[in-house]
Amino acid sequence: MDDLAAPQHHRSGAHRARRHPLLVALLTLGAVAIASAVLLWGLLTFDVLGVGDDLRQAGGASSVAPPAATTQPSDEASAPASAVDPTGEPTGDPTGEPTQDPSEEPSEDAEPVVDRSLPVDVLNSTSTPGLAAGAGESLEDLGWTVGEVGNFDGDEIPTTVLYPEEDQQATAEAVAEDLGVGATELSQDVDVITLVLGPDYSG
Repeated sequence: MDDLAAPQHHRSGAHRARRHPLLVALLTLGAVAIASAVLLWGLLTFDVLGVGDDLRQAGGASSVAPPAATTQPSDEASAPASAVDPTGEPTGDPTGEPTQDPSEEPSEDAEPVVDRSLPVDVLNSTSTPGLAAGAGESLEDLGWTVGEVGNFDGDEIPTTVLYPEEDQQATAEAVAEDLGVGATELSQDVDVITLVLGPDYSG
């Protein structure tokens, strides 16, 4: 009996979903765009083949010129003409006047220094009592600093102002002038300026 033939079995299995062509195209374009962006970033970052410089120049990064350097005039150019002698050496004074070396010794014509703050001892070489005390008061009235007042240990001598150092000569002469005494003498027998009153001193 043909109608009772055995049923035919059909093979069944999983069916794969077919991808939409438009989605595949979009995914492909996205991947290409990402790869291009990464490549461009790498070129700009690592400056491969100088591409970064060309792109930065095209963007105007190097279009700003650096400020022009200002030149300072040299010391020789700014110095007055009178500050340089004919040999080309500067005189050291803008006015052209020669300057004095501070190490030079002062001129012998310099005014001698009188120091009234130096102590002056007053000693009496006579037998007249109170002679030294009166002379000491006179010196103090004239602005001098009086030290020891007493009697002279040596022999009687004319009224003399003794001084121990050469640079004290002007001061000793000023003491003699103030008291009307004309004699001064450099002496190693005294430590300070010493007025020795003799019999010629009238007070």
